[in-house]
Amino acid sequence: MSDKGMAFMLAGLILGTFIALATGSVLVVSRWFPRLQMDPDSSDLGQMFAGAIGTMFALVFALVTIAVWGNYDRVSNGVGDEANCIHNIYRSLESYPPELRDPVQGLMRTYLKQVVQVEWPMMKEGREDPEARRLITEVNARISAYRPVALGELPLHQET
Repeated sequence: MSDKGMAFMLAGLILGTFIALATGSVLVVSRWFPRLQMDPDSSDLGQMFAGAIGTMFALVFALVTIAVWGNYDRVSNGVGDEANCIHNIYRSLESYPPELRDPVQGLMRTYLKQVVQVEWPMMKEGREDPEARRLITEVNARISAYRPVALGELPLHQET
């Protein structure tokens, strides 16, 4: 189930719970506690309860909205951070010798396709893709195994 579907289901559950509790309270009071029922001549008590119920509903709705928004921001930031890292590594590889650059850039393109097409749908279900992990580990191993030949390559290699 998607995050959006889960959020709607949770909102419906909360709303349904409040409606059921309010209806049940009215039925219990009218049946077993008739003295607690509101007098039609005094509407102040009814207005006070109506305001309190509205305030509670607004508070719960606001808290659910903030929680969903925070989750969305966290996921969005994580995707953006990973995309920036991949872009920086891919760009830095341009200065490496072709025998390292071309295979690693190919691995990175394969990794990105694997993440978008396979891993993201799996992550909706709370699972990870071992193939994507293997690909990014291989990219890391190949870059780490490279030994810069010239002193000028050293700073870029350390950054990468």
